[in-house]
Amino acid sequence: MNTVAYRDNLARYEYAPAYDPTIIGPGVRRTTPAKRTAKPAVRVKKKAKAKRLRVSAFLMAATLVACAFLVLYRAANITAMTNEVTQKEKQLSDLTAANQQTRLALDKSLDLKKVEEAAAAMGMRQPEKSQTVYVNLERSDYVERTSGEGSILSRIGDFFQGLLSYLD
Repeated sequence: MNTVAYRDNLARYEYAPAYDPTIIGPGVRRTTPAKRTAKPAVRVKKKAKAKRLRVSAFLMAATLVACAFLVLYRAANITAMTNEVTQKEKQLSDLTAANQQTRLALDKSLDLKKVEEAAAAMGMRQPEKSQTVYVNLERSDYVERTSGEGSILSRIGDFFQGLLSYLD
């Protein structure tokens, strides 16, 4: 196709009265030509894209700040818990020392001479020779087997004899 003929057809199409944007109604023309809206649409798209980039950057910065805050908060909690554990360990060592001192005082209070003095103060006295009983524990532990226990056959026979005597 010839480019000149194409331009002529394009020119006729663009300036056809049906497609003329300057004509408002039948026979009425605008005094100023209408502005094209294609360029502002591109600008709006660029503005929307720029706005999305700003919002995205803000969200990323907010996320970074939140992560930094969480790391600092965690570190503060760890420090507080470490201080609490140290305090509890010191308290435990103090209580252990107090417990040992109490046990030592208890052991000293159970001294045999003090017990004898307390018993004498209550009116108790040493036992006499006639009140003392000695037990001989020279034999070691052992088991005696009675004559009633025998082999398995004798046990079975004893069982049936007991059963028969029960039924009679």
